Amino acid sequence: MKICLNYFISSIWQKKYKKAKSLNQIGSCYTETIASEWQRIKYEKRQSLYHCGKLSRGLNYYQEVLGGEIKNVQLADDVEMFKGHEGKCLHAKLHLGNSIIHFSDPFGRVEKGDNVKITIEFDSEEEIRKVYQSLVADGQAILELQDTFWGALHANVIDKYGIGWLLNYQK
Repeated sequence: MKICLNYFISSIWQKKYKKAKSLNQIGSCYTETIASEWQRIKYEKRQSLYHCGKLSRGLNYYQEVLGGEIKNVQLADDVEMFKGHEGKCLHAKLHLGNSIIHFSDPFGRVEKGDNVKITIEFDSEEEIRKVYQSLVADGQAILELQDTFWGALHANVIDKYGIGWLLNYQK
């Protein structure tokens, strides 16, 4: 099992999840990007955060302070799903040796607790199901455990303490 902090679900994605009830219903325009990202989650350390405002300023600041290399900058400009959010960054990475910090501009109002999530990458379906059941017993499933378009079993849960969890088992 691998654990990492992850920005992955912004307010806009949570709204789409609630409406769609299934990741397969969200749409195909982001499918390839997300699928390729999940295939590449093999990092020793991964931390993520939102930068409210212009991401480029924050990203450049952290690169100056920490060093590293900026990679995989994806803008909302040409993505139909994000029409009206031109100039915002969907995703960017700052590589620091074996660590990666993921950045994103927020696409809605950032609520306390939804700007950082903890992601667990599981090694088995049995393991993810056990943890999912334990977390939702006293918490809330934002997205129920289900098969996804990127070939994983995935869930988005808030535990009884208000901590957000993304659970993923890549089949």
